[in-house]
Amino acid sequence: MMTSNPIKGYSYEGVDLTNLDIYTSARMDFGKASMLPAVAYQSKNFSELEDEKLWTRSWVAVGTLMQIPNPGDLLPYTVGNHGIHVERQQDGSLIGRFNKAQHGGCRSIPGQCKTGKKTKCSYTSCGYSRDRDVIKADELGDDNPAMHQYIGLVPERLLPVKVETFGPFIFINLDPDSLPLKDSLTELEQQIEGYLQSPFTHCVQSWIETKCNWKLAGHAFIDEPSKAETSCSPVTDETVAKEKTLSREYAWKSSEIDTKELNFAAGLKLPPLSEQLANETNATFCWLFPNLLLCLLPTHIVYVVLQPLSMGACLQRVSVLTPEGSDVARVELLQKNWVEFFRSTVASVEKKQAELELACSVSNRAALAPLGSVEDSFGAYHFQQYLLDKLLYEHEYFMNSPMYMHAE
Repeated sequence: MMTSNPIKGYSYEGVDLTNLDIYTSARMDFGKASMLPAVAYQSKNFSELEDEKLWTRSWVAVGTLMQIPNPGDLLPYTVGNHGIHVERQQDGSLIGRFNKAQHGGCRSIPGQCKTGKKTKCSYTSCGYSRDRDVIKADELGDDNPAMHQYIGLVPERLLPVKVETFGPFIFINLDPDSLPLKDSLTELEQQIEGYLQSPFTHCVQSWIETKCNWKLAGHAFIDEPSKAETSCSPVTDETVAKEKTLSREYAWKSSEIDTKELNFAAGLKLPPLSEQLANETNATFCWLFPNLLLCLLPTHIVYVVLQPLSMGACLQRVSVLTPEGSDVARVELLQKNWVEFFRSTVASVEKKQAELELACSVSNRAALAPLGSVEDSFGAYHFQQYLLDKLLYEHEYFMNSPMYMHAE
């Protein structure tokens, strides 16, 4: 860690991206605030600002306990620009570390890795590359290249990463000075802890690549299910006051949505989803900032882990959690239908992403100007305030990760 800001700074065409003036309209009260300017969804330097102020200083969801059940199982995950892994220990505990090869063991950072896009790489253990799935203990023999790329021969020497759990979910934090996870989740725990008590069976995870910024994918998750509920309801002082009682630091919880309202998915060509949810009574959609999305139902939980691939693309890691003893065929069908549901929800924001990229290509002024549309989603608004709190906070040091220490 260093006690000064990174020399390169965070700017867009000479404009400081940490200048509060850029976000004045986005900081207004709900009902008046605009969305973030287009540069927040398109600029590589903005993604580096997110890496420095958000991904390296937040509790980030990376997966579930069921993914690494056995001692020696390894869960790789790229947090911003940082390659890390979580390993199950012999005593059942979890340990997190930075990967031994922070950018694939390359002597210098390849040109294609400087674009801000996660590239497919044969090493797959790099802060610039895309992750591979869980590595089981029996794959990590002494002669396996993954052993050397991820944990090396002396894992005790690797830089540690904080690891904590909430229910079945694994969180990590790269900041050694961070507060415990429970200090950030206290109110949320009281809201949803009942859903997380059952022993869960973890289904096969589905990875969906979407052509939109990760922030827009989060917006779509909570916007689409709530449209039918809120589109006809005017924004009043009473509703604004009610929503303001929900802390932006925890999550947004939608009003309870009953089955027939959730079945708007049938209009998105998902009739099997309606049939599978015929016995459900309500659903609660939550966004655990910054990157864990939950849909809580009486019989199962759907979770999505958001992961940026570039400013114009992100990965949604989707899975269904069900209690032990659930019918396998039904669970597999649920998984399939929810995956199709999430593919459909991002259609509108993929179009929005294309419009934002066009705005940035037309002029620098358009990229930095407030977007004309008002942020009319409670959940997206709270997330936007949370994000700006993170990005505009003045830290005493910046995270000088091992990646930046490699020669170019």
